[in-house]
Amino acid sequence: MILTGTGSFIGFCDGWDDVDRDPAEIRARLVPDLGEDYTPSTEQIAHWHEFARAARSGWGSGAALKALLPSVPSTRQLAMLERMSASPGMARATLEAVFRLDVRPILPMITAPTLVIHSRGDAVPVQGGRYLADHIPGARLLEVDGTDHAPWLADPDPITAEIEDFLTGSHGPPPALTSRPAHRVVHRHGRLDPTRRCHG
Repeated sequence: MILTGTGSFIGFCDGWDDVDRDPAEIRARLVPDLGEDYTPSTEQIAHWHEFARAARSGWGSGAALKALLPSVPSTRQLAMLERMSASPGMARATLEAVFRLDVRPILPMITAPTLVIHSRGDAVPVQGGRYLADHIPGARLLEVDGTDHAPWLADPDPITAEIEDFLTGSHGPPPALTSRPAHRVVHRHGRLDPTRRCHG
């Protein structure tokens, strides 16, 4: 199982009212439950709130995905992606489901090999990824530099290498390119003619 940019508990946002609360107040509420190691900083909570507010009131403008994918230069493209992926109502309903997410009690029961990938500067705080890796038996954590929720957009090579190693047990060199010319079969009267080839 490969988990990326996620957590087991989004307790820093119990509902839409929390999105407008002081991040320091939210953090103080979380520390007794999560401990210092797994509690996001006030800056991280503020970043999440920025994303949630944009999703709540500006879905389709690109502002929500810009908070998740700051390295993508085109807000126009992000706006189009928002509109193609969900209606404003569906985006809000999805976040409301995330607000209620808490799978911490079942993490010790997971037996599948697990790789957790998380960007340190992700709007979804990295402490969520650390918690997953620490509480799923035998899980591996790949914590990468960057701010994107999809960290492979900015720097895919270390992530794909780690995924390859996780899935196969090793990381080999890329396949060698061949200098042999490509061939293709030419169609004749709508049927393959294996006797005719052309270089392409």
